[in-house]
Amino acid sequence: MGVMEQKIPAMNPATSPEAVSVGRSNPLGAYCQDNEINWFDWTLPVRHADVHRFLKLLIVRRLMRSVEHERRRVSLNEMLRVAKKSWHGVKLGQPDWSPSSHSLAFSADLANNELTLHLIFNAYWELLDFELPVLTNGGVWRRWIDTALPPPQEIVEWQTAQPFSGTTYHAGPRSVVVLASGSAFETSLTAPAPQQNRITS
Repeated sequence: MGVMEQKIPAMNPATSPEAVSVGRSNPLGAYCQDNEINWFDWTLPVRHADVHRFLKLLIVRRLMRSVEHERRRVSLNEMLRVAKKSWHGVKLGQPDWSPSSHSLAFSADLANNELTLHLIFNAYWELLDFELPVLTNGGVWRRWIDTALPPPQEIVEWQTAQPFSGTTYHAGPRSVVVLASGSAFETSLTAPAPQQNRITS
């Protein structure tokens, strides 16, 4: 959801592979050092090309936002506050807020953006079947992200996200899924045939 924010996304250097590899707990405090503690390993984007590609596609999607967002300075919290939204579990309308819960889903209808999003979070160690909301506008869900899939299928360019039919989504273990629909989304695509990949009726 950070790609919908008004601010510029940033990565925390404390969580970078380089920071972890040298054991730095506070890399910002090492700004005055000119040695391996403070150097950035430029081979990391090559060695972790899948992560690099994932982040690039997130940023590309963010840059597709209308400039109206910047003019109005609308934050993600403000967008969600006025959005029609609902929480779910593996069953629609039945979120599990218990301490032992390992799954959650969230739907948001961003009317001003002509976009409907459905996010699935499966923190369980096994595959879970999530019921999908029925779209009332006659549109179709398109899968943009599924982190359970191998690269480069785990995220695709927004314009190439494929439609699918079905009422249940198989979310892999410890995965995040982002589905999207709406006129703003549809008009940027040439609609290919619906898919059944990882979907059951």
